[in-house]
Amino acid sequence: MFLLLIPLVFVYRTRRVTGIKIPHIDGFLETPHSLRLRLFRLLPVVRFLAVIALIFITAGPRISEAKSEGSTIGIDIVLAIDTSSSMSAVSFAPGITRLDATKVVIREFISA
Repeated sequence: MFLLLIPLVFVYRTRRVTGIKIPHIDGFLETPHSLRLRLFRLLPVVRFLAVIALIFITAGPRISEAKSEGSTIGIDIVLAIDTSSSMSAVSFAPGITRLDATKVVIREFISA
């Protein structure tokens, strides 16, 4: 997820307000657009695509055609345990807290 922020930072940093304020732009409208000027305008796009390509190369995407077939039998168990300060109270054997007793019961339940 962090890698997706890199192009955004790049675009934000390259957005600069450059130019010269002049009262009339009539003289600039007639300037010829050379190939160099057209390519120069594409430079930010090329830089952005290069950064995206580097992100993909760094991430190392792979296409896997390996398929595994098999069936497994299992049981999904979800346990919710209270870990508040009341669980640190000693209520069973001396020196055994409620949380310790819960852990013992869970271990016995899973091993059975």
